[in-house]
Amino acid sequence: MVAQETFNCSIVTPEKLAAEVEVMQVVLPAHDGQIGILTGHAPLLCTLGTGLLRYQDLAGKVHYYFVDGGFGHVANNRVSILTEQAISASQISEDQARGELAAAQALPQNTTDELNARAKALQRAWSLMALAQHND
Repeated sequence: MVAQETFNCSIVTPEKLAAEVEVMQVVLPAHDGQIGILTGHAPLLCTLGTGLLRYQDLAGKVHYYFVDGGFGHVANNRVSILTEQAISASQISEDQARGELAAAQALPQNTTDELNARAKALQRAWSLMALAQHND
């Protein structure tokens, strides 16, 4: 039997180290779509969008985090995520996510700046709703 190759993944915010784990795969929300990372991935630096990051641990369990922008860096079988905010699925309830969605939907949309702020808030709220679905 061939052993699964693993690599290190760290998720860092300005306030804390949110996760430092050995993983089999990572899927991160780049600014222009999802990027899947496996062991041996080519070096990469990308801008992150707002959305869900997921990784598969050594036991095969998938874990989810909400990330809000930042950067993803891949080199030498190590993934580093630097983000403004990282929320694990265990840190949010469906009620909290619904509250975020209601607040985002209530934002004004009279000017371009208000429309942009509302769109960002809605993207965040939808991502949090999806994250709440993965709450174990």
